[in-house]
Amino acid sequence: MARSSGSVSVKLRRSDGKIAERTWPHASVDDLLEFSTPWRTFRWYYGQKHYSGFYWSSTMHSHVIYESRLELTRLIYADFTRDGRAIFAQPFLITAEIDGALRRHVPDFLILRDGMVPLVVDVKPRHLLTRPKISFSLGWARKVMESCGWEFQAWCEPPEKELANLRFLAGYRRDWLFAAEILEEIRGRDLHGATLGEAFRSFPAWPDELVRAAVLHLLWNQDLSTDLSDILSERHLLRQEPAAVVGAGMNTLPDPIEDSECGDRDVAPPQPAGNRNRGGRMSGDGAVRVGVGTRFHYDGEVVTVEEMFGAAAGNEILVGPQALGRGRLMGSAQWKR
Repeated sequence: MARSSGSVSVKLRRSDGKIAERTWPHASVDDLLEFSTPWRTFRWYYGQKHYSGFYWSSTMHSHVIYESRLELTRLIYADFTRDGRAIFAQPFLITAEIDGALRRHVPDFLILRDGMVPLVVDVKPRHLLTRPKISFSLGWARKVMESCGWEFQAWCEPPEKELANLRFLAGYRRDWLFAAEILEEIRGRDLHGATLGEAFRSFPAWPDELVRAAVLHLLWNQDLSTDLSDILSERHLLRQEPAAVVGAGMNTLPDPIEDSECGDRDVAPPQPAGNRNRGGRMSGDGAVRVGVGTRFHYDGEVVTVEEMFGAAAGNEILVGPQALGRGRLMGSAQWKR
């Protein structure tokens, strides 16, 4: 467990490039609003593995940068939240002495919320959270944030269907594209319990395409809500209350796996004993250690171990093709830990 000793400092960058340094936890929210320029910006180069870019935020009414597509998912969720007041990317540099060594860390996002403490977010793929180096870094950063009463969150991959719905609704997030008159008319109608298709057809005085877009805009603003766990359709029932989303934020980090460096290499899957068509437990010289992040060939494709479970019939793992990111459950008859 990381132990902090000595002072902790935070550096913030102004729009003119000047840097201000504060002693933690005396960096106030007012400082963050004044020094709102990202500490670092993304780079473009041939062959880079991450897709960086700008996201126009309806919360900020300006662009917010992201360094990966996974960071973009967190931006969309933050933009969708009703209590969001401000979103800052790469907000500051924290320097602290941890276990006798000087450590530095730049969080991915700082989210300010109405009536709640600031939320600091670090974005990491789920299979990396158990790696000792990453677990150590996120662990001491979390302690520093919580020492001043702030909230810390690790964010990984959200549910696919929920994310697809939010991405779709985000296309209707720009307020100025919608006439105030049609929005007020829809807000004034009791649509609780109606289907999405019925709402689209309930305002004949307006062109169909304007009604459809306005209803979807109100879903984004959460004047209306519906079940986002399944892909949107005209059969979805509407409610007039804030939406509920699952997301992928974790306030507690998983325990590190000391041998998780095996996730950095590809391994050939061990072969089951006996008839391959019946399956069987793997043992002897054919067995290998498997951890979250391990990659191996299975059924003609490269899969990655995403999660590990204990089950009554033995251990199970959730694997997903690297290209698709979709999971598949494998039982102990197909592998042995």
